[in-house]
Amino acid sequence: MTHSGKTVIVIGGGLAGLATATLLSDRGFQVTLIEQKHRLGGRTFSFQDRTTSDVVDNGQHILMGCYHYTLRWLKFLGQAQPTQTGRLIHIPFAAPHKKLSSLIIPVLPMPMHLLVGILRFKNLSFWERLLLIKAGLKLPFQHIPETISVDDWLKDLGQNENLKTYFWNPVCLAVMNESLQNASAKLFATALKHMFLVKGDYSRIIIPKTGLSELFVIPSEVLIRQNGGIVLLDREVDKIQLANDQITGITLNNKNLLQADVYVSAVPQSGFFNIIDKDIRDKHFQAMAVLRTSPIISIYVWLTGIQTDQLFHGSFIGCIHTKIQWIFKKSDSLLEITISGAVDMINRQREEIFELIVGELEILFADFKGSMVRHFLVIKERNATFSQPPDSGYHRPSCRTPIKNFYIAGDWTDTGLPATIEGAVKSAYTAVDHVCAEYLR
Repeated sequence: MTHSGKTVIVIGGGLAGLATATLLSDRGFQVTLIEQKHRLGGRTFSFQDRTTSDVVDNGQHILMGCYHYTLRWLKFLGQAQPTQTGRLIHIPFAAPHKKLSSLIIPVLPMPMHLLVGILRFKNLSFWERLLLIKAGLKLPFQHIPETISVDDWLKDLGQNENLKTYFWNPVCLAVMNESLQNASAKLFATALKHMFLVKGDYSRIIIPKTGLSELFVIPSEVLIRQNGGIVLLDREVDKIQLANDQITGITLNNKNLLQADVYVSAVPQSGFFNIIDKDIRDKHFQAMAVLRTSPIISIYVWLTGIQTDQLFHGSFIGCIHTKIQWIFKKSDSLLEITISGAVDMINRQREEIFELIVGELEILFADFKGSMVRHFLVIKERNATFSQPPDSGYHRPSCRTPIKNFYIAGDWTDTGLPATIEGAVKSAYTAVDHVCAEYLR
């Protein structure tokens, strides 16, 4: 690596910030990474449970074969390919008092893999399966307005309520962290096309076999420091100094002044306005003020007297007609349960959430009893993703800003993707390309 002599300050140590910092340090920039928390990783990290000493993530994150930028970055970090299911998609489903079949998409040339998988999906009637195939055949050729919801789009496609319940709603919650009524149809359709209609192996599911910090955070910090970069934790940006539409420095909460050639904000949209003065915000960034966030709740359940394999086969299962959307096996005695789009649950007490989950597990699995739980942990991520309703695309900022040496990265920027790890990492590559084009000429 050759040092360029250029300096950059990256604000925010989540995945967008880590990817931006590692990639720019590799391009020869002297990097300073600033994070307000005592740890890196943002909304994607792992930690040790105090009671069991098990390492758990702050929430289950699934990667896919279509995560081009994420897999490219992991390779750059020297990380081995995470555990994956292969090219076959096999998603079992469960519902209270009802036996459901799995969605199995076989290894066949595109689009035959989808046609065969849908035709075998017996949670739907044969007529409903044909309606689903018809919608899929229309997808590549549709121009979807920015202003309609997924629910309205599905009505236009003739998708009935049973199709929404047993197929579309689980997929929408997983992809968008939003209900059908609240999610942008344009963004959702873009994600579906990318996952299922580009390459056959893009739809494969990849489940990390290590903690998220071990996978992303630790190797990123090591690389930044190895390349001579600086990582500052427990540091907040107090003020950004601006002159002639250019940043001249930033003041931290400890009153230190830091200066660089380039500045990249990689904080989530919920924190962006905390680092931008009102006059700068009103002049340049007012359009993004309408963006909101959507929560996710994760519940870890440690079992005794029963093994997780006795509840269901496979590494995870989707749930219908329950508050639970997904259940993942983390070990022989540990389950991780996900509640996406948890707007109506996020303000409940943790004990209340746990009791609700235990009740649903008892209904879903005949062999499960609440007395088998020896420990539980409820994790609330109030700002897990940015909210992605219709019209949200109009308000997502581009990477380049009217401030000459200031760039924005983050899954909430105008990546064309939903709020995913892939969106965060893609935004970093976009920011790095712009910075290098401008400062390494």
